[in-house]
Amino acid sequence: MCINKRFPKLMALSLALALSLALLLAVAPVMTTASPFEPPATPEERAAFVLHKLGLFRGYGIDADGNPVFGLEDGATRAQGVAMLIRLLGLETEALGGGYPCTFVDIDADNWAKPYTGLAYSDSDTSRNQ
Repeated sequence: MCINKRFPKLMALSLALALSLALLLAVAPVMTTASPFEPPATPEERAAFVLHKLGLFRGYGIDADGNPVFGLEDGATRAQGVAMLIRLLGLETEALGGGYPCTFVDIDADNWAKPYTGLAYSDSDTSRNQ
C-alpha cells in the first residue's frame, strides 16, 4: 500500500480530527460502564484517558489496580506522536508486520517505535527531512 502523496494531508487532517475529538470528549462525561477504572480529574488526564479508550494512546502500561499509566509528566516524543498517527490512520497492523526500514539515528533496531517510524519514513515525505 503506497501512501506517499496523501500521507501528509491525511496526517494533518487526522491529527486535527483526533485532537478535536479528544478535546470534545475530554469535556463531555466519559462512559465507563465496561471500564475497571474511573476517568481522571484533570483535563490532561481526561484527554489521555479518552485517547486511551480510542486505542490511540497506550501510555506505559497498566498498574496493579488495572489503571493505565500515562506518564503525562514526561514530554511527548516524535516516536509517540508517529505511533498515535499510525494507529489513527488504521495502519498499525501494516506497520507491525511490514518490516519497514528506518534510518533515524535515535530509533534503535529494538526500539518499540521502529515499526511506526519505519512506515512513516518509508511511505511519506519524512524521508526528505531526516
